[in-house]
Amino acid sequence: MAKDSLRREILAARKLQTESQVSAASSEILKNLIKSSIYYDAEVVALYNPFRNEADLLSLLEDGERTFVFPKVVKNTRKLDFYKVRSLEDFKKGVFGIMEPDTSLEKVNISDIDLFAVPGVAFSKNGERIGYGGGYYDSTLSFRKKDSFAVGIALEIQLVDPGFSTEQDIPVDVLITEKNTYFCNNKLRS
Repeated sequence: MAKDSLRREILAARKLQTESQVSAASSEILKNLIKSSIYYDAEVVALYNPFRNEADLLSLLEDGERTFVFPKVVKNTRKLDFYKVRSLEDFKKGVFGIMEPDTSLEKVNISDIDLFAVPGVAFSKNGERIGYGGGYYDSTLSFRKKDSFAVGIALEIQLVDPGFSTEQDIPVDVLITEKNTYFCNNKLRS
C-alpha cells in the first residue's frame, strides 16, 4: 500500500480512538519507555506535543532527573530546532496548530540529545515510519549523534506491514506501543 493511503487509513483509525483509550494507551507506553535502558541512560530527551490522538508523554516533564527538549519548526525549512522546556506554560501555538516551545527558551544542539521520542502516523515493526508528509523528523534525525536513540512512539493500531520506506526515510531504532517494545535494528537488544 502507498504511503498516502496508509497515512489516510491510520489517521482515520486514530481519530476514532476515544480520549480514555488514548490516555490508557499513553499510560502503558510511558511505563514501557521508563523501564527501558534507553530512557534510564538518557540525560537529554526530546519529546513532542501530542497532536490528533498521538500518545501523550507530557507527564515525563515531572521527572527532574532529565532535561527535556521539544521541537520547533524552523520557518521555511524542513528542520526542527529543540528548546529546553520545564513546564506546559513554556509552549505557544506553532506551525500546523501544534504547541511548540517559545523561542525565548534555551536552544539545545541536536548533538546533545540522547533520546528522541518520535511521533508518527504509522510504523512498521522494522522501524519504518510514516509521518504527516513534511519530512521534518527525517531531515532532523539524519543529523543526530551516532549513539543517540530514535524511539518511535505509537498506539498498537498504528502498526502496519513493512516495505513502504524510501531512501530518505530515517527509521527508528526502537518502537514502543502500549503492548510491546519492538527492537528495530541491532543497535540495542535489551
